[in-house]
Amino acid sequence: MQFDNIIFEIDCKPVADSINSRRFQNTEVGDILRSCPAKLSNFQSCCVQFVSRQVNQVAHCLVRTSRSFACQHILDFSPTCIDSLVVLILTIFYQ
Repeated sequence: MQFDNIIFEIDCKPVADSINSRRFQNTEVGDILRSCPAKLSNFQSCCVQFVSRQVNQVAHCLVRTSRSFACQHILDFSPTCIDSLVVLILTIFYQ
C-alpha cells in the first residue's frame, strides 16, 4: 500500500518543531524523535504539522473510543461522539 501527500497532525508543538527542524534533545524522547525523519522519508511526500487539541477533537475522540476496545479492529460505524463533532465542524466551516 503506497500513500502520497501525507499530513501528520500532532497537538504537541515542541514535537512538531523538533521533527521539522531536525533538532533533538539528548533525552529518551529526543532519541525516539531522532528516528522520525528516517521513517517519514519512506513516504513520497509528507509533512508534520502542529494543530491545537481543540481543532483536533475528532482525532482525540477516536483515540478515546479505540482505547475502550480490547483488540484491534476496523470500525464500520462512526462513534456517536464523533457524529456531533463532525456536524459542529461542518456547521462552522459552511456558515
